[in-house]
Amino acid sequence: PPAPPTPSYPAAVPRAGAGGLEIMGKGRSNAAEKGEGEVSMAGKMANFVDSKMNDAFTKLGLAVATNPWRTIVVAFVVFFLTVMGAVFNFQTESRGEKLWIPQNTQALDDQDVYESYFPSEARFNTVIFVAESGELLSPEGLAVLQEAFEFVEGITVEDDGQTLTFQDVCLEGNTGGYPCVITSVLENWGFNGTTLAADADPLATINAENTVSELERYLGGVSVAGDDVTAASAARLNVFLRSNSEVVDGDEIDEIGEAWEEEFLDYFIGRTLTGANGVRIECYPQATRSFSDEFGSAIQGDVALMTAGYFIILGYLAINLGEYTRVKMRLALSAGCLVAVGMSVGTSIGLSSAFGQFYGPVNTVLPFVLLGLGVDDAFVIVNSLDQTPPLPGERLEAPTRMARALGHSGVSISVTSLTDFVAFAISTSTVLPGLSTFCVYAAIGILALFGYVTTFFTACLVIDSRRQAATRMDCCCCIEAPLPSQDKAEVEYVRPVSRVSLFLRDYFAPFILKPGVREAIILGFLAMFGAFAHSATLLSVESSDRSFIPDGSYILDTFDQEDTYFAGRGTPVEVVTTDMDYYASQGVLLSLKERMSGRETRKPYIKDPSDEGSGYESWLEEFVAYLEVANPGALTTDADGYRVVATEADFYAELRTYLNAAGSQYNSSVAWQGSEEIAASRIGFEYVSFLEDDPRGGKRDDTAKQVRAMDGMRDLVASWDDVEGFAWSYSYLNWETFKIIYRELIQGTGLALLAVAIITLVLIAHPVASGLVFLCVAMTIVDILGVMFYWDLVVDSVSVIMLVLAVGLSVDYSAHVGHAFMTKQGTNEQRVIAALSDIGAAVLNGAISTFLAVVLLSQSDSYVFRVLFKQFFVTCVLGVGHGMIFLPVMLYFLGPKPYSNEGSTSPHVEMVRTEPDVAQNPGATAPKPTGA
Repeated sequence: PPAPPTPSYPAAVPRAGAGGLEIMGKGRSNAAEKGEGEVSMAGKMANFVDSKMNDAFTKLGLAVATNPWRTIVVAFVVFFLTVMGAVFNFQTESRGEKLWIPQNTQALDDQDVYESYFPSEARFNTVIFVAESGELLSPEGLAVLQEAFEFVEGITVEDDGQTLTFQDVCLEGNTGGYPCVITSVLENWGFNGTTLAADADPLATINAENTVSELERYLGGVSVAGDDVTAASAARLNVFLRSNSEVVDGDEIDEIGEAWEEEFLDYFIGRTLTGANGVRIECYPQATRSFSDEFGSAIQGDVALMTAGYFIILGYLAINLGEYTRVKMRLALSAGCLVAVGMSVGTSIGLSSAFGQFYGPVNTVLPFVLLGLGVDDAFVIVNSLDQTPPLPGERLEAPTRMARALGHSGVSISVTSLTDFVAFAISTSTVLPGLSTFCVYAAIGILALFGYVTTFFTACLVIDSRRQAATRMDCCCCIEAPLPSQDKAEVEYVRPVSRVSLFLRDYFAPFILKPGVREAIILGFLAMFGAFAHSATLLSVESSDRSFIPDGSYILDTFDQEDTYFAGRGTPVEVVTTDMDYYASQGVLLSLKERMSGRETRKPYIKDPSDEGSGYESWLEEFVAYLEVANPGALTTDADGYRVVATEADFYAELRTYLNAAGSQYNSSVAWQGSEEIAASRIGFEYVSFLEDDPRGGKRDDTAKQVRAMDGMRDLVASWDDVEGFAWSYSYLNWETFKIIYRELIQGTGLALLAVAIITLVLIAHPVASGLVFLCVAMTIVDILGVMFYWDLVVDSVSVIMLVLAVGLSVDYSAHVGHAFMTKQGTNEQRVIAALSDIGAAVLNGAISTFLAVVLLSQSDSYVFRVLFKQFFVTCVLGVGHGMIFLPVMLYFLGPKPYSNEGSTSPHVEMVRTEPDVAQNPGATAPKPTGA
């Protein structure tokens, strides 16, 4: 329908409202009107800020309401322009080291140096074979393992029309005479089935060639008699492929390796191998591609849950934004709210891409964040319009009415939106790239959402108001739905207070303000804060790598077998030497074994290299041992008693010969520069196991000890004046995260709370009111940390992100109530009741809708979405509890004077329920409460 002529902007005047409603212009408190005391400086500042913001949003509301269709067109133009950034520069990133490894750390610097000498060249694949009866080492069990290896050996892949065999794609090496790098008990027979079948006593062969510690590299659950292994319940087959990976759009792609691993996994997943005499062996595989496959499938499987969540919100909005009639239903307006949220997501992706920010896996939660905030803002704006009655001579759909409604609600949603924006903007300073880029997307998305809600959604609301005034059906606005005269009269007035608002005004608010109850509420919330603060101190930093694997995945079964049979293995670590005269430093390098002895129980917690199975591997020590047999005349004894090569010429010549033949397994431990100069070398050690008992059951890594071990190893190597080099382990990349993640939690949350304090102070503009809002948000965050402990959540990169989100969400629940209190008149008790009656229903609807958006994610297989559900659920419950119970009671005791707003051209209006004057108007009846 066409817009009516715009009337002149009327001043607010007291008037008797229809159906028992009294509309009162906003003014100073009773005390101020009587001249009892002067307004403080803080009060004057609050009045000034509120007046200016109210005027600004009133002008915006008038412009939008006068030209709603033009506003919608402009909003779509802005959307399409901003989303173009994603069209031309959208980048994804899924590599863990690019997402969750702190930038500018020693581990990344050392990795660059390490891989310049020893590039990563292998893809790791393994199968754990389990026979609980311990018959793996019987002739029948070994025959089954040989058959499994022969299947592996027979896998072929196609590449540009060429068939590649296993030996074409494997990492070249020498394992028991086989030309590939493989770890298996079968290496004792050179992976030759005929040799194995001809062996009359396989156990004797195994024990003759290996010590127990050496066999435990690939055997688990071993039974030992004396120095011999008699049985084993598990054996592993490790296969290394040559890596041909390249980075494409943030993903590492290796078509040959991935194709080979696909066949490898298809064969072994869930397979039970059988042999003679009833031998049964279970297979538990894992490949390099396994993690990305499983995590990706979990995310894709949640698309249906995400879509269903949006439909639930659409239904909830339709039910609660309007009434259950053909005209007053607001299904189309609800869809407009979701469109505004979708537009903000698109703008966020577009502008972030234009700024060079990649899109990471965790960014998939962004639509839920913006959905929760957008729905909350929509309820506040619609609630404000519904409670803004037309003034004398003003039609229901008049632009001036929308202007007054947005003038009131715009200030409220500004407090929450700008606080959320600044909180995320500050959090972009984190050293975790995955968190930083998410915060960029979220900050831009929140700012875009604020713009679209105050323009696009407001324009949709104006059009919907015109539709209702013309009594046209919802979603079918071309069809007029004539109403009975009584109902048609209702369209012309502000709709009555909802049942929720009536409950909050008549029952809930008076109850929490009762003497004794209000004191009990304060003591109860403070006691809860103290208990959860203590629980928060018990939160542990843990690796969540396994949590990203969906429930029921075969990888979890493989990890369980790994923990059962091979948990004693420690983390390998290497001393990498560079820029040394290796001939002159032979004694120094040989002395590293002694220098690392006796450090199992003190930093850096290294297994004693002299012990069997310690993981100690020295190319130089093995080289000297080789010469003792092959060419003892080339050796001499140095001043420290170490056997070393006598001449430099012999050293390099003999070393070349050794590494190319008998010592080929150590060839990759020496990086050459030219024919007679070593650029770098590496000597391997092994940490003790860092597994500890988990109070929740099972085992977990002691991450604090891992960090101490890393720092201790670095300090130890740096203290050696005669060694140029550094300590390195690929595990250091994760341990660096453990080292800083708790600091990131405190820093990120602290900065977000600081943003809350500053923005609420500026926009609410009164130190007491903003201080109480900040107190509620801070207590909510501490309580959430405490609940995390009881809900088995740990401090990791995902929970840090979700906690920043919690700050943004919890602000909404408290800031709306705090701002509404400042706009109400009367005693503090009257103002608390009026504030809860006015804004409480919108706050509850916002919280409920946020919960409904993620409730289906409780069934997700994805760790990210499960944590999202838990954090949002806890945030909704605790945020609403603090915002609608604790804060009102605190405002009752400590609330400052309201805004006076003198001189404002757009005075607020508030609605007070009164009984109809039946004596003067016998036909008058009290208005019916409407839906939720």
